[in-house]
Amino acid sequence: MRQVKTVTDKADTINDRIRIARVVSELSQKEFAARIGTQQNVISEIENGSRRVTANLIQEVGKMGFDLNWLLYGTSDNDAVSELVYSISDNKKILLNIFADLKDLPTKDLLYLQEAIEVYVKHHATAPLPEIKQRKGLKK
Repeated sequence: MRQVKTVTDKADTINDRIRIARVVSELSQKEFAARIGTQQNVISEIENGSRRVTANLIQEVGKMGFDLNWLLYGTSDNDAVSELVYSISDNKKILLNIFADLKDLPTKDLLYLQEAIEVYVKHHATAPLPEIKQRKGLKK
């Protein structure tokens, strides 16, 4: 049986596994927070590693059908959990890895990337990509 921990290269911490549980559930941070009885900012801080995960939060995520051993330790003997996590589409796996790589960027850089993505999506397959203006202070 495959180990749930190897679903992505970024499932090393409980914080990563909380993020994976949310994405697999196809919920926004706000929706996920409401489902487990907390606030969106708590989920955001957990996912970016700036907040510790409480036992109560782990229990609530477990009530959504996620194996507690997988949440706590990254491994599971539960075939249902393994299959659920491995059913993430390839695009979602790519997005999870991108999000993990971007989580420590300054807000201004994230806003620049958001604008670049919006331009790309708007013009995808309809025209050559327009040039995106360089913002002052953007890290290179």
